[in-house]
Amino acid sequence: MRDKLDNLITGLLFGSSAIYLLYLLFEKGIYIMLHNNGKGYLLFPPRLQLCILVIMVITMRLFMINLKMHKFGKGWLASVFIAALLYFYFVKDQFIK
Repeated sequence: MRDKLDNLITGLLFGSSAIYLLYLLFEKGIYIMLHNNGKGYLLFPPRLQLCILVIMVITMRLFMINLKMHKFGKGWLASVFIAALLYFYFVKDQFIK
C-alpha cells in the first residue's frame, strides 16, 4: 500500500488539501474559542499562514525520513513551496512600504 501512495502527484494533492484543511481547522477553531471568550483575534493572518507552513514542513520531514516515502514527500514539499510563494505574493504589499 505504501508503494502505491509513494507518488509525486499524490503527495502534491494530499499536501495541498492538508494546507486547506489545516487553515479551516485553525480558522474555525480559533473563531470558536474567541467567540466563547469574547476576545478579539488570537492569530493575525500572517501568523496563521506561517504556522501552517511550519506544520507542513515538519510533516514533510516525517514522510521523507521516517516513513521513507521520498516521492510523496517531494510532492508534499512542492505544495508547501507553491503555498509559500502564493503567501508572499499576496502579502508583499505589507513588507514594501
